[in-house]
Amino acid sequence: MKPALEEFVRQWQPRQRQSFGMISALAVRLQNLVNNHGDWNVYDPPTIALAALYLVVEPSRLAGGWTREQLIDELLPLAQRAGTGRPDAEHREVVTAVVDLMHGRSTGGQAFIDFYGDWTGESYQRLQKPLEYLYLVGGEDAVPTVKADARAVNMFQGLYTLDLEDQNAAENFIADRQLARGDVDEVVATVRRQHMTLNALVERIRDQIKQIRRDVRSVDYVHDVQPTMERIMQVLGEQLKTTSDFKHRVQQRLEPDQPGEQQMRETEALLERRCDDLSDVLHEVSQVNQVFAEEQDRQVWTRYRGNLHDPEKTLFAPLIGMKAGALETLLEPVCALALGVRRPRVPSALELVERTAPKVRRVTPAPVDNPFEIDDIVAPVPWIRDETLNCLRELFGAVDQPTRLSELLTRAVRDHPDLCRTGEHATLTHLVCLVTLTAFAPPHATEAADDLTIAVLTRQRELLDPDRIRVINDNTPLSLPGIAGDDLLLQPVPAAAGGNQ
Repeated sequence: MKPALEEFVRQWQPRQRQSFGMISALAVRLQNLVNNHGDWNVYDPPTIALAALYLVVEPSRLAGGWTREQLIDELLPLAQRAGTGRPDAEHREVVTAVVDLMHGRSTGGQAFIDFYGDWTGESYQRLQKPLEYLYLVGGEDAVPTVKADARAVNMFQGLYTLDLEDQNAAENFIADRQLARGDVDEVVATVRRQHMTLNALVERIRDQIKQIRRDVRSVDYVHDVQPTMERIMQVLGEQLKTTSDFKHRVQQRLEPDQPGEQQMRETEALLERRCDDLSDVLHEVSQVNQVFAEEQDRQVWTRYRGNLHDPEKTLFAPLIGMKAGALETLLEPVCALALGVRRPRVPSALELVERTAPKVRRVTPAPVDNPFEIDDIVAPVPWIRDETLNCLRELFGAVDQPTRLSELLTRAVRDHPDLCRTGEHATLTHLVCLVTLTAFAPPHATEAADDLTIAVLTRQRELLDPDRIRVINDNTPLSLPGIAGDDLLLQPVPAAAGGNQ
């Protein structure tokens, strides 16, 4: 086999054959049902079959489920509205036959079998698999309820046509999840499926260009062509960005002389070809506007085939030879239409006096509050009180052995409960956390946006000297109530190490 056919046999046929076998078998059985009862074609049995699947997999019925009789009663309105005037017994007979057929059995009770081929091995094999869309579950002491087979649910959902943007977003999300768990084969299958959608988009674009070149008057560019092309360009742009991201992530996972290297390189080459194809299609979409403009000029704006107009000979020469009175009579209506009636520029003495005469001056009263008066300057309340600062020196100064942040917080709440209550000033516990975190990851000066952080930075070395104490994160969670994060470890620096630093 050639590579393309080999890829279909290994990647696509095992999955597609299941759904196709279920669809084809269901269509044949429903058609046989109509052929055996010639007057049943009015009921549209395929719709009744799809409705049965929908009712079984509908989310509101997941908890309880349908019994066979309940499902038949629920589907009866479809048959009653389609077969108006027919006997009620016939309505129930049609629905019952369709429901029994969905259970994978004929009217005689024989189970449906799907025979299919398998080319994945060294030799061809002919296999078989039972076809069952709905099945009954429940023991002897419970009423059997109807459930849907997983393959039937896949078939049912696959028949629903998604919008172009929704389908692209869903496939991007699926490929992202597949790549995150390292399933490269599934990513390749998803990308190839997107590539087939790309072929359909290319055909739509070329059909639109062909229609424009055939008859530009038959297309509505503003309402039909332009919105469609904009949607396609948006989808193609998103696919190009996603494919490029996937390619970079595959390159990051690619390690020479490691298992799966050849597969990763083939995946990288596939994604590279897809990026090139998407770029070519984007260029083709961008040409639609130019094609429309060119065809509009060619088909609509036909070239004048007579003698060119000479304005000097036919217009200006006759006007120059006319007298002033006749010229005024001739041009006055034309100028009135082209320029409009203008108000004559006659000077007005009243308007001149009103504009030049001095106006009456009004005295503005002085404001009650003088905006330029400076009030007494009040010093702002300090962020860190002296009492709190002394407690901080006491807590950090007593660290002479490995001590965790939770121990300092517990000691602060136990020895100084008044300073740990929320008020106008920063609490002692908050300052202990802030000083420790600043020593672990000191921020830049531009990152200190609030006054409290600036106040801590100015006293950081005084409270927790990095040459004396080093803060370490060993990924131990902080288990105190109301506080989340890592329980940092304050490790005293040995005297020799501190001297060398």
